[in-house]
Amino acid sequence: MLRYRRILAGVDGSTASLHALKEAIRLAQWGKGGVTAAAVASPYMGDLSLVGVKHPKTLMEGPCGDILQEARHTAQSCEARIGVVCASGEPYQELEHLAKETGCDLIVLGIEGRSSLLRSLTGSTIKHAIRAGDCDVLCIQEGIPLQWERILCLLDSAIDSRLLAHRAIELAASYGGKVWMAVCPAFFAEAASGGSERGKAAADLLKEEIEVLADKAAIPCEVLRLEGQGGRRISDLIRDNAVNMLLIGTGRRRRLHEELLALYTTEKIIRRAPCPTLIIHTDPKAS
Repeated sequence: MLRYRRILAGVDGSTASLHALKEAIRLAQWGKGGVTAAAVASPYMGDLSLVGVKHPKTLMEGPCGDILQEARHTAQSCEARIGVVCASGEPYQELEHLAKETGCDLIVLGIEGRSSLLRSLTGSTIKHAIRAGDCDVLCIQEGIPLQWERILCLLDSAIDSRLLAHRAIELAASYGGKVWMAVCPAFFAEAASGGSERGKAAADLLKEEIEVLADKAAIPCEVLRLEGQGGRRISDLIRDNAVNMLLIGTGRRRRLHEELLALYTTEKIIRRAPCPTLIIHTDPKAS
């Protein structure tokens, strides 16, 4: 059974981040695990002694402490205990470092308009969150509950799709969900030297493998061919099937232009999705 047990929740005091923390606590309770709430104070690069500040560390960590106190209150409302940590630096770097240091298997972030922690990670983009080391990243919109009953998994490359499909089926088995696997032959065609026909053949083979895996796990699974405009078609699939969890894979083995395209596409999908998005790292050591 694949369940997340060591969760790091990034908090910035926003309603969205505290909602995401609450959902992270629920997720950890399902897995009989724990949650650490992390607040990151922005570093001050100037000389604080010039403005009469005797204890610059205390000045920088003051707001951080207030945020973590809100996190504790949120945990108390869930009748749970959490760990808290305050760090100073760039948020995406510190969260990645803390995840490695504490052995976390999941980072949870809240999404809320322009003031969300997810946006502040890179100053207007979530690319660094997507690439956060070897740790999976769960993005939760404000007010949206975390559910696993109806999972849509996007298979976007011949390199990591099999690993991602395995993870999707494991998660569905662990949390009691149904899975839709959306396979886009165009992605396979680009990676295959034989052109579109070879790409379609690769997609068909993957479809057969997924169906075998799902049958063995006794998981309801439907494999769909994703045709037409990707973003619009994905939105239609989410709406038409009442999907409440979106799975996207990412890895480090792509060539640079492929990686940039994948990050751009992933960012757009996350921002538009009406449900939480789980970004799964599909490198061998992260799977």
